[in-house]
Amino acid sequence: MKNLKNKHWLIDVGLIFLIIGLGILVVLELRQSILLKRQQVNPPSNETVSEITVPEGTNPNPETITEELSPEEQSSDLFTLDGKPVALEDYQGTPMLVNFWATWCPPCLAEMPLFQSYAERYDDRLVVLAINAGEDESVVRNFVDQHGFELTFLLDPTSAVVHQNKVFGFPTTLFFNESGELVKTHIGELNADLIERYLLLLGLNE
Repeated sequence: MKNLKNKHWLIDVGLIFLIIGLGILVVLELRQSILLKRQQVNPPSNETVSEITVPEGTNPNPETITEELSPEEQSSDLFTLDGKPVALEDYQGTPMLVNFWATWCPPCLAEMPLFQSYAERYDDRLVVLAINAGEDESVVRNFVDQHGFELTFLLDPTSAVVHQNKVFGFPTTLFFNESGELVKTHIGELNADLIERYLLLLGLNE
């Protein structure tokens, strides 16, 4: 009888350790899921409070987001819609507005006409690049044809340039001066007032 009680006690202890182990695995899985979700699209914001403008609710790593690479440090992981390989340094020598976007991102689509208007207003004084992150050429081309935009659309099929620039959410827009130096990073949807302010930092005005 005593041996039977001892066996029951051992079984109960084993079940307790098994339950604890399963609980730890569940917690680890939930933590991983939360970390992945934090890298998804973040809510847009028009607030600018520092050199790196982050919308409310976004929590990027401040130690890495300030380390975006200049165009000279980029590799040629970009392609035109016609399949021609290019790099950001190909456009250096003129101030650049470089927007990272995706067709599934509503704020990205909302600000696209604004970029079109600034590309037309500043003509050869400002290069406006719309870099699509990770989507097929056919998807991007259909979008461009449907809306009739005439911006310089580039493809980043492996999201290599996205990662090089520590882009954590879409849309994200980088402003480079004519020397290829990063002057401003804005995360979230832009408006005309903010663009005007950032272009002044690049030495551009009407």
